[in-house]
Amino acid sequence: EKVGVGDWTTKLKSNDETMRSLLVMRNRKMTSSDWSSLCESLVGNTRLEELKASGHALETEAVQAFADMLSQNSGLKRLALGDSEFGDERAKLLSEGLKGNGGLQELELDLKSITAEGAKEIAAALCENKSLRKLKLARNALTDEGVAFLAEALATKNSTLLDLDIAETGLGDAGATSLANALASPSCGLQRLSVADNTLLGSDGSAALWAAPSSASASSSGGGASLRALILDGCEEACSEEACRALLAAARTRNWRLAELSLAAVAIAQADAPAVAQAIGTSRTLAKLCLAKTKLGDDFVSALVEALKADQDESQGTSGLRELDLTSCSVTAAGLGELLTCPALSLEKLCLFDNNLKDGVPNLVQHLASSPATGTAASLTDLDLGANAIDKEGARMLFQSLQQTPNMLPALKTLGMGANDGVGDVEDDEELGALVESLRERAVPLDVVIKAGVRSDPSGQPSITPVNATSEELPPPSGQPAPDSDSDSDSDSEAAEEQHSSRLGPLTPDQLRLRLRFEAATASAPVHRVGMVAYPGRDSDRRAWGAPSQDCSGPARGARANQGGTTSGLTQSELACRDQDLESCPPATRSLRPP
Repeated sequence: EKVGVGDWTTKLKSNDETMRSLLVMRNRKMTSSDWSSLCESLVGNTRLEELKASGHALETEAVQAFADMLSQNSGLKRLALGDSEFGDERAKLLSEGLKGNGGLQELELDLKSITAEGAKEIAAALCENKSLRKLKLARNALTDEGVAFLAEALATKNSTLLDLDIAETGLGDAGATSLANALASPSCGLQRLSVADNTLLGSDGSAALWAAPSSASASSSGGGASLRALILDGCEEACSEEACRALLAAARTRNWRLAELSLAAVAIAQADAPAVAQAIGTSRTLAKLCLAKTKLGDDFVSALVEALKADQDESQGTSGLRELDLTSCSVTAAGLGELLTCPALSLEKLCLFDNNLKDGVPNLVQHLASSPATGTAASLTDLDLGANAIDKEGARMLFQSLQQTPNMLPALKTLGMGANDGVGDVEDDEELGALVESLRERAVPLDVVIKAGVRSDPSGQPSITPVNATSEELPPPSGQPAPDSDSDSDSDSEAAEEQHSSRLGPLTPDQLRLRLRFEAATASAPVHRVGMVAYPGRDSDRRAWGAPSQDCSGPARGARANQGGTTSGLTQSELACRDQDLESCPPATRSLRPP
């Protein structure tokens, strides 16, 4: 039975308690009248908490309807709307509605052709709105001028916004300095800031951002001292010589309270690497660090370990660092050994995807098996060794030692071995399959993630192709048609919309990932897998994809089919489900939402 807008509005007007989240899929045709009816039904609604309408071209009349609804509705918590032609005029209309809103907490306006003029209107709304906690404006041409408008609002009028994403917005040194000044203001409550992929950001602006959390004017109750997460992925000058001096000076102050730092694909010179290592070692609050694609190598690992040991001797305590991503950093087995045995470090998650472990694994395994587990070796729960050219013998020795030696990585729950061509598919290797199955019987059951069939280049190394994949640009998996924005909604898309709208609250990426993996492992239809690395920052929008692999269906003797990545391990269609809320999902995947 076809579900139309009328069915939605009926439920919304009656405050149906099952209608908590609504996704209007991109291939559903919606008129301005439809949007107006939908918004009108939301005026008195208190049940719907999430409305996703990204990818739809909205006329001025429709945006005005959203603005009118926002000025009266207090139940809606999360909103995403509009397509890449949204523009400044519509941003201004929507901002008027935000001024009088008292319930919306998250607003997504990524890639909406918003410029400095639109940013000015949004900033004006922030001066009056006190409910918004998260604002996403990534991939809009805001420039320094637009960022300055936002910074002024945060410095003077708004203390409630906690998370701002302005990745890839044309930010330069002037805009970064404006942000730094705002962060130093006692009235600014911003806790998470992403300025990823702003290639115009230079040494001066980076240094200003580093210094902001330790500004003398910042207090423990507000200002720059409130900043907990800073995402600088792809900002090449973020760790220049001048910026590194500012970073090290800031990390040594008592106001430095960053808990998350992401520097993926940042150019860090070997001469500046020790300062970065020392800053990390000095910090007592840093819990999550991403240095993916920095190619720092073992020398940096050694410098980091020494800095951590020195700080431990001085402070009589271990580092607070719990998650470390060293994807594509040219680390060898010797570097991994240093990380695992450092007494001042107690990591829980370590990603070494696409490094150079190769033939060093057997020696490392022998060392770990013969020594009591200390430091990270005792605390590690998740380890990703994917795409390291580990051969069958190295994998066999690793699995065997983990099974026979209780004190070797005793807390490990997940081991990623994806994209190691020599390992192959455990379903085709009886010995490896039996070892993988036996690891589930450890005191702490160990889940091994293995995937075969990743493309290699002539040198034999896994081929990882970086792309700036976005949720609106990801292609469908092999054999699946792309959604047609001009076609009528079919029964599958309607069912997906209804499932999405009736579930109790939005799924987190981790919950969805587990659900999808379980369904894929038990489904009779083959699932296409691709190699993928997900980087922190911009909600993992920065990715690298490998080649499509062989189909896999059914459980592989206890191993989950996966390619081995930092945080997701999703197929391409599954990733689209997570990032686009089912907008790009093929029919086989649309039903994987829980009831």
